[in-house]
Amino acid sequence: MVALTFICVAQAEEGLYSVSSRGMGITQFDFTITEIKREPKISTLKIPGFHDRSAGASRWMMCAYTDLAINRGFKFWAALYPEEPSDVVLLALFNSETEDLTKLLGAKFSKETAVVSPVATFVALCGMAVPEHSSDSPLVPISAASNIPTESVLSDGMKISASTPSGKILIEGKKGFTRVYSGDSWSKTSTLIPRSTRWYGSLGLYDPADSDSMHGRLLVDEGRQFFSSESEALRYMQSLSEYYGNLTYNNSGLVIAYKVIDIEGGEPTRSLTLWQFYINGKKPSTLQGAVDQNLKINGGDTPETATPFPAKIGYERALGNKEYGASN
Repeated sequence: MVALTFICVAQAEEGLYSVSSRGMGITQFDFTITEIKREPKISTLKIPGFHDRSAGASRWMMCAYTDLAINRGFKFWAALYPEEPSDVVLLALFNSETEDLTKLLGAKFSKETAVVSPVATFVALCGMAVPEHSSDSPLVPISAASNIPTESVLSDGMKISASTPSGKILIEGKKGFTRVYSGDSWSKTSTLIPRSTRWYGSLGLYDPADSDSMHGRLLVDEGRQFFSSESEALRYMQSLSEYYGNLTYNNSGLVIAYKVIDIEGGEPTRSLTLWQFYINGKKPSTLQGAVDQNLKINGGDTPETATPFPAKIGYERALGNKEYGASN
């Protein structure tokens, strides 16, 4: 993505936010974002032509969301995308990683309808000029974020093929954080975003799947999960299965959760989570209910041992009230 410099903010009437891509000298697309209502933790944005945006325009919009969050003094944002034909985006702004977004954005909030991001992530990606802040600034310094290791699963050239209840999939690791995902009659390439805080236990990578359509999105999480016992790992898997249904995993703790969400009028949206489990710092040798033949790994492997980096914790990882097993 080309770095964009949001040095200053154009203001509409009554001090509300407004920014134009053309006004910034961008010629590849033409969008204007106008804040039409401001509440303590919500900015209501009107973006004409929102559903016709390109991938490049989508990234520019996320830079604008970040710019607005900075100017309002917040360190996280969550954008709730509208259904057609509406062009109004609700942007939730918050400082606590444990913020209940359903209270801010309502019952429509979910992983499929919203994009959530730390400000620090897009500050770096968008080449932003950040104003000076006091010592209690909510912003995470870019220099601090860049020193945090990424607890990824795949390496360049590594391939994982899986037979899941929702269909066969192939995940290929490319250079850096680029991945290729494919299944029956579909394929997507994505450059994942490294996390700077540990969300749901992971300090790995993600793709919020912003797109020019609600159809054909692929939401991705990839990372390592650390547990003190097999029982704790199985209870986490039970919690994960409440959304994804049956999981695909082997005795070495490689876990894939894959869900296909049919959306009327177009290609389905897919949600994919790839974890490598570690129990007391080591990959397990057995994991209750595992079926090894459902997963095949070529061109590399995950480390046999690992320990979690002491990063700041975002959303806490949920555990189920029982262990996941073959009978689920």
